[in-house]
Amino acid sequence: MGVAPRSAFADAVLLLVVGELVTKVLRHVAHTPAAEVGTTVKGGEPVIVGAHGDPRLPDLTADAW
Repeated sequence: MGVAPRSAFADAVLLLVVGELVTKVLRHVAHTPAAEVGTTVKGGEPVIVGAHGDPRLPDLTADAW
């Protein structure tokens, strides 16, 4: 079973995932002047990436979320 590309379901999932990624970037690197989020499809699979200029690793402890 797969998800049809460009279906309403696929678009909704992509929107949700990208929205969550942008929210995380804004929440955890708010002091960084630039951040970038990109989406593409490679080999039929969605690829979503995020980057920012903060050299520190994110705090992954439960208190940070």
